[in-house]
Amino acid sequence: MTEPRLRPPANEPSIATDESVSLLWLLAVLVRDRRIILSCMAAGIALGLAVALLRPRSYTTTFSFIPQSSQDQSRAGLAGLAQQFGISVGDLASGTPSPQLYADLLGTRAVLEPIAKDSFAVGPDNRRKPLAEILGVGDDEPAVLVEKTLRALRKNVIGTAVATRTGMVSAQVRTRSPYVSLQIAERLLDGLSHFNLITRQSQAREERRFTEGRLEAARASLRAAEEIAKKLGDEKAATHYHEWFVKGQSSYIGKLWNGKYFRYDTESEYKDNIQSDQLAGQWYADMTGLGDIVPKEMTAKSLKNIYDFNVMKFAKGEMGAVNGIAADGTIITTNEQVQEVWTGTTLGLAGFMLGEGMKDEAYRTAWGIYHVNYETKGYWFRTPEAWDITGNYRASMYMRPAAIWAMEMTAPPNAETKAALARGSTPAVGSH
Repeated sequence: MTEPRLRPPANEPSIATDESVSLLWLLAVLVRDRRIILSCMAAGIALGLAVALLRPRSYTTTFSFIPQSSQDQSRAGLAGLAQQFGISVGDLASGTPSPQLYADLLGTRAVLEPIAKDSFAVGPDNRRKPLAEILGVGDDEPAVLVEKTLRALRKNVIGTAVATRTGMVSAQVRTRSPYVSLQIAERLLDGLSHFNLITRQSQAREERRFTEGRLEAARASLRAAEEIAKKLGDEKAATHYHEWFVKGQSSYIGKLWNGKYFRYDTESEYKDNIQSDQLAGQWYADMTGLGDIVPKEMTAKSLKNIYDFNVMKFAKGEMGAVNGIAADGTIITTNEQVQEVWTGTTLGLAGFMLGEGMKDEAYRTAWGIYHVNYETKGYWFRTPEAWDITGNYRASMYMRPAAIWAMEMTAPPNAETKAALARGSTPAVGSH
């Protein structure tokens, strides 16, 4: 059985016929209205040329660079020294910042705000205008004017790109003046150079402090390793660790002891600051019975100095021990963490003082933590990690305050320590 075939009605044209009619009709319209069409095309071209010719010219200054990794031999040497004592301090000898970091930096307030507030030469006669006026930004309120200028810089003036394969950072500065574009580009480069210099200096300084701090703690670790070797009957290893300990102790005292306390470090701007946990290694040694990491009289003088400065010269002794304080007793404001009281550090310090026979100083130091938590700021059941002199805190319900158990677990000074303190002498190194 064959299926019937469907055919279009006789009075309905086929698809092919429709296409032919449509094409013929379109050609007829183009021919008939050619003058109107050509006139519209000419008008559009003329309008485009007029806009291009009448639009103010813009000038673009472009610069590109590839961030370089640093190679600091002094840091490499310091890291190597630390590694000899079994301390891992990471890769101190080099560092490669992300190229995207530099691209993003060009849009930050730190780099752009000085530019937004400045004036620039707009021609060869060195006549200067405020950047806001150059960019056509206006407002009666100075702060708002700066914000609008920053927005204009980010949106209309500065563009950045990072090449994925090479890491090359490219930046373009576009304004209506070639002089202004060039000057802004130079200022951006100056900002990047300043950031790079400060960052690398700060990185080197912080890494050096970190390593020196780890070396201080390593002395206590070496004493522990010595005792472990003795327990295992390995006298050769015990002698080896003891020789390292004596060598490190001599270097530490010779470089950092100033007659009153152990300095923060040897080179940085903070070198003479008083650090509240400068003898954390000695505290560890006291708690574990490893003996004296530094001579007993140095420990006593350091703790007395810490109490007089970090505790009593900070908020009248009512907030705990500030992490760091200047040698003249002034608060250091250039670093957030230095000017804070860390609850766990203060309570550990109080436990350290108890073990060294400074009972009154220990409880006055610890009272500052109680006073802030329970009597002035209401931090009940959520003791923070830290606060500043205003009482503003960071990281509530932190674990560090558990260091209060150090006060409970600290035994009073033994007879040998009391006798040594009374006669001003020093027990044998490593005695316990």
